[in-house]
Amino acid sequence: MSPVSLSLKAQIRQSAAHRQTQVSLKQMVNFGRNVTPYTLLRSSTFLSRELPIRLAKRISELDSLPLGLATTPSVQRIRALYEMSYADLAALPAPPLLPASLSLNLPPFEADKTIVEVDSDLDAEAWKSPPAEIPKAVLEYNREFTECITTVKTRDDRVALTMAQGLSEVKKLGQSQQISQQPNTMYPTIMPKHDEAAQNLLPFDLRAVLDRFYMSRIGMRFLIGQHIALAKTCSDPASTTPGYVGIINTRVSIREVVARASQNAHTVLQATFPNLTVLPEIKLYIATPASNPASKIDDVFFMYPPSHLHHMLFELFKNSLRATVQRHHNKAAINQISSAMLSSNALNEKNPFPPIAVVVAEGEEDVTIKISDEGGGIPRSGLPLIWSYLYTTANMESFVKDGEERRRTMAGYANQPIFYGHGFGYGIPSARLYARYFGGNLEVVSLEGHGTDVYIHVARLGDNEEPLP
Repeated sequence: MSPVSLSLKAQIRQSAAHRQTQVSLKQMVNFGRNVTPYTLLRSSTFLSRELPIRLAKRISELDSLPLGLATTPSVQRIRALYEMSYADLAALPAPPLLPASLSLNLPPFEADKTIVEVDSDLDAEAWKSPPAEIPKAVLEYNREFTECITTVKTRDDRVALTMAQGLSEVKKLGQSQQISQQPNTMYPTIMPKHDEAAQNLLPFDLRAVLDRFYMSRIGMRFLIGQHIALAKTCSDPASTTPGYVGIINTRVSIREVVARASQNAHTVLQATFPNLTVLPEIKLYIATPASNPASKIDDVFFMYPPSHLHHMLFELFKNSLRATVQRHHNKAAINQISSAMLSSNALNEKNPFPPIAVVVAEGEEDVTIKISDEGGGIPRSGLPLIWSYLYTTANMESFVKDGEERRRTMAGYANQPIFYGHGFGYGIPSARLYARYFGGNLEVVSLEGHGTDVYIHVARLGDNEEPLP
């Protein structure tokens, strides 16, 4: 092993021992409202310290994964990608120090606090009269750092899909004699009654480990995406959509995000059932507030990253659509739908499927979204298992094989996570992580024999910090 690699491993161990710094939506918005090369430099300074810590902790956790998962080819590929990203960040020069004449324009940075724990009014005042000429060193460092973390984010695009492949490898290993010697300790005590689902269940509930890994990944991608978006705003202010601060929309329209997620989920349903040309509808209802029963509200607006909300809705819509189709039409009936009954706009025809109802209620603390379907529900014995990764009734092998094609088909939402876990059993667990990332939650209530209600609680105040592992 070369001295360089030994040095890198020592750096990673040292970084992994440091504390991560949590941020909140409100902090990020306050910090990014008046972006200049100097605010971007402060963001670069923070991320140049924070991202190596987060990457190092994930590398350390990958090394300690149980049941041979750490040594699977897929997880080793992820580890190599993270090491490469860590090395790239470590190789960057130190951020430039500003001349004393410029220091008054920057609120003081405290190492034990986030870059955004400053008074927003102070920031606004500081940027009213910035220096006429930005030092070349500041512009060059901002450019180099943004290019570096863009590469880091691109490398990470395939990590979730690669991890799913690694879990599939462990599942196969779990069927070998070596692991099956202790079956009572390797599987959950409640086993699913669905044979195909049982085959796709991991030989151990790795949920807690994977929750930590994916929650940290959400956080890293959010911080990087926010910085890249701020850099774009700084260089081309006209390119920024009104209401956005980075990738955060200060007035997310629930109606717009539901429409986009519905469209994408219908695309996946059509790909899953290519002969199905009548699709279940997804209908949105905005609840009348109890404080003003006479009001007529057509939409709900709140501060949130729309890509996170889209991810949650998209994953849940996929589940509801698939369950509705499978319950109300068997495979033979789907294949025998008469083309004479159909038109180019299938959703406007008489629909044999009950709709998926989306009800949105706006409270003082939370915006709550209820998604109700009539897809038959989930047996009570199976409810604990829906949070276990790879618990799915879909054929995993086919989705591992064509995951890249589905990924390309569904691309198109700004900063949307590229991996779509259809067929892997990732949908509900990943949606709950996104809900919890900024203080919300996701709950599932099943009416076996009828359908399922899923509640998404979004914290609308924006003051919840990341729940970092």
